[in-house]
Amino acid sequence: MVHTVLDSHIETGLRSNKKSSYMFSENIYSITVTGEDGEYFTCEVMAESSAAACSVAEDLARDVMPDIAYITVNFMN
Repeated sequence: MVHTVLDSHIETGLRSNKKSSYMFSENIYSITVTGEDGEYFTCEVMAESSAAACSVAEDLARDVMPDIAYITVNFMN
């Protein structure tokens, strides 16, 4: 996993402002896994693609519910 960090330093007169922002190479996805009996499991996953996020959520949901009916993946900004 690669994390990119941007660091900027601005000097104006007598003041010095330092701002840091962090950019991750992965996206955040909100995922709802629905079982055949109507129960559901919701989580947020960081992954490079929606397919990778779906795979992680499926692995997590298998511990809670044996029969998965469908998985909903939503991209979060």
